[in-house]
Amino acid sequence: MAFFSLFKNQNKPRGFQLQHRYYDERKERLAQLGQEAPQNREARKQRLHEAWTSNRRLKTSSKEPVFTLRGHRFGIAGSGIAAFAMSRAPIRSLPDSVANLVAAGEVVQRPSSVVKELMENSIDAGASEIEVTLTNSGRSRIQVRDNGQGIDPEDLPLALVRHATSKLRDANDLFALTTMGFRGEALASMAAVGQVTLRSRTADHEVGIELRCSGGNHEGSVPSPGPVGTTVAVDHLFFNVPARRQFLKSDAIEFKHALEVFDSLALAHPDVRMILKHNGSDERVLDPGNLRQRTTAVLGRRSSEKLVPVDEATDLVHVHGFVLRPEAARKSPRRPVPLCQPPHSAKRLHTPCCPRGL
Repeated sequence: MAFFSLFKNQNKPRGFQLQHRYYDERKERLAQLGQEAPQNREARKQRLHEAWTSNRRLKTSSKEPVFTLRGHRFGIAGSGIAAFAMSRAPIRSLPDSVANLVAAGEVVQRPSSVVKELMENSIDAGASEIEVTLTNSGRSRIQVRDNGQGIDPEDLPLALVRHATSKLRDANDLFALTTMGFRGEALASMAAVGQVTLRSRTADHEVGIELRCSGGNHEGSVPSPGPVGTTVAVDHLFFNVPARRQFLKSDAIEFKHALEVFDSLALAHPDVRMILKHNGSDERVLDPGNLRQRTTAVLGRRSSEKLVPVDEATDLVHVHGFVLRPEAARKSPRRPVPLCQPPHSAKRLHTPCCPRGL
């Protein structure tokens, strides 16, 4: 194990410089390399800059290695000495609370991630109406209500358990998936980083069940009257992970991401009535209809005349939908346009039909 100490010069508080704890021994090593130990800040800065640019390393024994900072983030020369300790840590199994937070970071990245997962669950449940309610762009509250099949009372506690799902029974089901989600991680991840209220009722029961979970801690369940379907509310997202909450953007940007998720799912499912509310006002009220009607409702009435239908079928794939005419494209103030990378299967499908280089 090699130890390094942290020293700080009160007269020169800016910057950090990695050195060995035994300064006299380091001076001897520098002298062996033909370098004189600097005695002032400017000389030390110049010497370390030359060592950094020439990629030189100080020679030492394997028991006491000397490291060199290779970035300006900690400063090339300064008055402090960084502290490091190298040790071999044993392998441990993470507690469930920590594992849930790690998994939540992969599934729930921002409020729009919650909107996406909950709306997809509602679509998988066969809902004909989905209502999304946001408060402060989802920072304070995200609620998704549907009129789907609902969850049985005995299955409701399992809905907040990781890898508990009704969409898979064995490995063979992985090759015949017809649902939008199947891993059973979304609700558990939300419950780990938010305050979740899950309320559901099936047509076979006169009264539903309400379940509460805050930060991964289940707070019990109580009977709850209500219509058939499921309502999931996530309050104070990332309340127990302040660092994640600080990385959220402004309310306008977070709402823009949530609106993009809502519109994309609304375009893909025109037969489902979808409502989006934000801070008490209706942002989207989309009645069920055909694809043209839904596209016009999302893009605006003026886009109806500029839609070009696309319908092409082959033995392998059937593509249908609408594209906008070039004159309907919105101008952008010289901003880069992100290009969606097609999946590998789509590339293999179109490779024989496209010229090389496209």
